[in-house]
Amino acid sequence: MKSKDELMSEDFQKMLADEKFVKVDYNSLEEYEKAAKEGIATAQHILGKAYHFGKGVVQDDEQAFYWYEKAAKQGITPSAHNLGFCYGSGKGVARNYEKAVYWYERAIEQDFSLAKNNLGICYQNGKGVAQDDEKAVYWFKKAAKQGNVNAQYNLGWCYETGRGVTPNYYGDGVVSDYEQAVYWYKKAAEQGDSNAQNNLGRCYHFKRGVRRNYKKAIYWYKKAAEQNNEYAKKNLRLLYRNILLLLVNIIVVVYILFIWL
Repeated sequence: MKSKDELMSEDFQKMLADEKFVKVDYNSLEEYEKAAKEGIATAQHILGKAYHFGKGVVQDDEQAFYWYEKAAKQGITPSAHNLGFCYGSGKGVARNYEKAVYWYERAIEQDFSLAKNNLGICYQNGKGVAQDDEKAVYWFKKAAKQGNVNAQYNLGWCYETGRGVTPNYYGDGVVSDYEQAVYWYKKAAEQGDSNAQNNLGRCYHFKRGVRRNYKKAIYWYKKAAEQNNEYAKKNLRLLYRNILLLLVNIIVVVYILFIWL
């Protein structure tokens, strides 16, 4: 348990915005709860997270919401984002997309990438704001450039489908930018996102934005399949079947040429 002075320090509040640097002993929550009740915002956030994920306490969405709200109103950025998530998902409080957007925007004021991605999703789906694909892409880009894996995948998908991006017109009538899609799928795939891995494999499989490369397609399909991505498993089976048929055709052609010659 950190001291009250440490919990109240500006440096610790900044570290909470990148929680991988904050180590919390969730088996010793009594002291955090005491500090939270005394109004220490960082302790309130930690307690909210404990209830959110059931770490050291019985999972309780209402308690998570309660403490996130306390911390968010004192300016704790991750709590503002998590409060937006609670409103958007209806966890611990009645679903309210407008309030979700409000709190995402408060977190964005502190450059919080998760909130940027989630605000992009709100614009993409028209939840709490008017539907706007271009604004969705704007926020996905902001978050993706900060390394947010979900935003990188979402941005890749937008480029592949042509939603909210500058269109490129291909001969088959498809409006998209496969090269940019590959770029962002690869960014997310390298961070372990199984959907991005599957989609990147599909790009190599079907020659979208890259040269066809079955070896790389198999590599990324396998990466996604190892995470139980069902689409990747299906695509991997399809690719193996295609390769087998190709080999059979080659053998038949060689055999026919051998006979004729």
